[in-house]
Amino acid sequence: MTAAPAAPLADVAPTGGSGAATDADYARAILNILEDFHAQHAAQDSFQKAILNVLDDSSAEAARLVGLQRAVVNILEDAAGERDRLEAAQRAVLNILEDAGGERERLESTQRAVLNILDDAAVERDRLESMQRAVLNILDDASGERDRLESTQRAVLNILDDAGGERERLESTQRAVLNILDDAGAEKIRLRQVQSAILNILDDFEQEKHRTEDANRGLRREIAERVAAQQALQSSNADLEQFAYVASHDLQEPLRMVSSYMELFARRYAGHVDEQADRYIRYAVDGARRMQALINALLEYSRVGRRGAPAHTVRADDVLDQALENLRPALEQAGALVEREPLPSVSADEAQLVQVFQNLVGNAVKFQPKEARPVVRVRAAPDGARWRFSIADNGIGIAQAHLDRIFVIFQRLHTRAEYPGTGIGLSICRKVVERHGGRIWAESEPGRGTTFHFTLPAAETGDAAATAATAEAP
Repeated sequence: MTAAPAAPLADVAPTGGSGAATDADYARAILNILEDFHAQHAAQDSFQKAILNVLDDSSAEAARLVGLQRAVVNILEDAAGERDRLEAAQRAVLNILEDAGGERERLESTQRAVLNILDDAAVERDRLESMQRAVLNILDDASGERDRLESTQRAVLNILDDAGGERERLESTQRAVLNILDDAGAEKIRLRQVQSAILNILDDFEQEKHRTEDANRGLRREIAERVAAQQALQSSNADLEQFAYVASHDLQEPLRMVSSYMELFARRYAGHVDEQADRYIRYAVDGARRMQALINALLEYSRVGRRGAPAHTVRADDVLDQALENLRPALEQAGALVEREPLPSVSADEAQLVQVFQNLVGNAVKFQPKEARPVVRVRAAPDGARWRFSIADNGIGIAQAHLDRIFVIFQRLHTRAEYPGTGIGLSICRKVVERHGGRIWAESEPGRGTTFHFTLPAAETGDAAATAATAEAP
């Protein structure tokens, strides 16, 4: 509580009492008041020192804050008791002043002194109240600090708990490291063994390297020899083509002369010689005709590589039409049926492609059983960047062992009496197809017909749309 300010002594009327107070009594009273004031001042000094000590100690330990709080409470209680004593002293002074009705001047002087003392006491009381508020703030701060300390303690406990877990993990890690070191010893032994094995492998590799280098040198020599042989073969083939062309061309004139004179002899002397001589003449004329057919076929074969035109975009449908037109008499005579699907455009020599279709369709019509109606099916299918053409028939078929032999020049599987021909048609087909970068093969079984397949490059990009439209037409 805050004491009410004392009334000025000049306004206090002396009570008179039973006897008048002496100067000594006044002096003793004032001395007592001064002693009390000095005691109060000393208490304030000790209170301030205690507060400073509390502030110093509060940042260190939370337990001392609790003790400081109790000390501050005791100090406040002592201050309240001191204030009560001051009020009692004030009342005593008033009583003394009431008894001092005699001496006005001394009373006024004393009154002024007491007023000064009271003013100082009021100032001191304000300071005490400010000090109380400061102490309360300090206590509040101490309470917050205590909470922070408790939070810190909890954090430290958590850290200690984590440290315990970390210690366990470290111990586990140590055990793992020890195990790893044990394994490392065994691994070191294995590494030495592996190192020895690698050194052995390197030695073997060095030996293998030398063997490989020797083999490479041998391969290079063999490749060089093969290249030389291939060049020699190409040169020989060119020479053979030149020889075949020259030989067949040069044989035409004497062969025509022999054939002409034999036919002339047969007409002029028919009936003038015996039957055996007529038979010999017929043999000679037939041989001359066969020789002329072989020479013409040989000329056609040699012209495939010599007089072939550059490949360009052609419509396979138009090429097949021309081939069928060339074969019209044979097709009509055999009553053949040709079934065809729309064909694409390809990059080829048109004249040579006509020759391929003509030979394959002609063979399909020729190699038929007696009294059978030939049926030929022509179709095409995409094969990557190429087209695969297929020509199937219902003819006599070919044995599996002869499927490669049929493309060799002058190779025949039947006698001329059974199926006439020179035996060079399929050879020409193979040479034409290979000249265009394709391949040709046959699939067949005796009595079940034969299917010939060959591939040709697709038309150029600019004709792709026309090719697709042609291939998809109904």
